Amino acid sequence: MADQPKQVGGGRNVFGDFAPKLAALTDDVLFEDVWNRAELSARDRSLITAGVGRFGTRDGRIIDVHPGQTIYTPPGQEHFHAAAPGVFMEHIAMLENGDDPASTTTWLEHITDDDFAGR
Repeated sequence: MADQPKQVGGGRNVFGDFAPKLAALTDDVLFEDVWNRAELSARDRSLITAGVGRFGTRDGRIIDVHPGQTIYTPPGQEHFHAAAPGVFMEHIAMLENGDDPASTTTWLEHITDDDFAGR
C-alpha cells in the first residue's frame, strides 16, 4: 500500500453536539482505526454506523456487520451489500481519493433470495 497521510477526524467539532455517537464513530473508529490501518488499501471500505449490514460474495460467503465494524472489499471483487433480514443498515463508504464511483462502479444483476441467504 502506498504511504498516505494520517487522517484526523473532526466529527466531534462538526456534529458532536447533535450526533455524538456518529461523531465518536467518525473520529475514533473511522479515522483513528480504520483509515490508518496500514494493512488495508485506501479504497473500498465500509463502516457500519447503524443497523446491521449484510455483505456477500459470488462464492456464497455472507458476513453480517454491526455498528462500529468495518468491511474491506478488494478492488474488482463482485459483492453485494444490503441490510440484514428484518433490520435497516446505514454505512459510510470510503473510496480512495480520486475515485469517481460513477465511473469505477460496475452494477451487476439483482441478487436473488438465495444469494441473499448465502445458498
